[in-house]
Amino acid sequence: MTEPTFHTLSNGLATVLWPQNHLNSLVFGLYIRVGSRFESPEQAGITHFLEHVLFRGNASYSTSLEMNRTFESWGGSLNAYTTREYMYFHGRLHPQFLEECLAFVSALVRQPQFADIDLERNIILEERLQDVDSDGQLLEEDDVSRSVYWDEHPLGYPIIGTPKAIKEIDKNALMQHFQKYFGMRNAILCLNGKFDQEQASGLLETHFGDLPAGEAHTPPALPTPPNPASNTAFVHHDSSQIALLMSFRGPAPKDPSYVPMQLVDRILDDGMSSRLWQRIVEKRGLCYDLWTSIDTYHDISIFDIGASVAPERAVELVEEIYREIVLLREKGPSADELAHARQRWIFRQSFLPDHAAALNEHLGGHVLYDTYTPLVQQRQRMEAITLDNLNNITQQMFQPERHILTAVGPLRKSLKRRLRTAMEML
Repeated sequence: MTEPTFHTLSNGLATVLWPQNHLNSLVFGLYIRVGSRFESPEQAGITHFLEHVLFRGNASYSTSLEMNRTFESWGGSLNAYTTREYMYFHGRLHPQFLEECLAFVSALVRQPQFADIDLERNIILEERLQDVDSDGQLLEEDDVSRSVYWDEHPLGYPIIGTPKAIKEIDKNALMQHFQKYFGMRNAILCLNGKFDQEQASGLLETHFGDLPAGEAHTPPALPTPPNPASNTAFVHHDSSQIALLMSFRGPAPKDPSYVPMQLVDRILDDGMSSRLWQRIVEKRGLCYDLWTSIDTYHDISIFDIGASVAPERAVELVEEIYREIVLLREKGPSADELAHARQRWIFRQSFLPDHAAALNEHLGGHVLYDTYTPLVQQRQRMEAITLDNLNNITQQMFQPERHILTAVGPLRKSLKRRLRTAMEML
């Protein structure tokens, strides 16, 4: 098959099936539209907490050990993660266990036991310590950036939550959160790899068709205007390097300029021949860890440029990145850069069927944000991108009012001052 099959069950569950019978494994992915953006300050972290609790057993598998031993006996491992806008359960297994897999995933969200809540609370509090210092100060630059960027808005809450909220969340709160968001109208199930589509369709009806429909949920509206509450987020912490994050407000996934932004991402950082790597690593030797990414939500995106650097070179590195951003904004990319980035995107798309897990996330993301078009049309849209399209998005996005600079590490007052001065280059 060259395209997935989309079908919605009578209870509202959206399903995406893509048999890839050249593979030797089966991959499932279950999305639930809920995350930290849907939370209140009093319950910050409840979605992540619920993710943990769902692995503590249900009506079909009474313990965490039984759940994991069963899934692992099918040749795979069960995983999950929580983001600001969705929870994702996923796993890979041997294709002969298709029916067992779908029954298992159905049981996961059918009747959880809500067991061992205090035990999971302790695990989560320990997990949180990985991202804070001894004073409880956030050190993970993404959390630091978003907490300052969005201020009091739920998009600024740390996904793992706050100690106060984690300590106060109880069984009743978790049950209410589950009942509110785990209806099938609020879920997407993706299946790809080696399986029979007709068999899978019947099994989906059998194991999911009787689950409650619930309601489809949309997250709270963005602040107006949706620009950073502050243009800097600095956290002093004794370490050998400074973690830097330059974040710019980008377009929503349905916005026509979202696709050109993807090419801008590739022009700046997609291999060792890309702009940032060549200018900053190869020619200047300023750092080793350098990357860009796009953090996507249903109504906005954040374009990130990240790096780790020795404190004495932090200002120079920031200045060099700003120079490249300003050059791209004012002069635009070359025709050769556009052609190279576009070809790289096309190759990556053609590689997707080789990687079932990546394909699941690709499909699920498009369904989450209602942006899926057939692969041929996606390629046609990409091939239609012009230099003017790229110039428009760089001029729109790389503006001071849409930007926040985050730095976490050994930051003396003089260094903070010099970093703020460097921001004037933008």
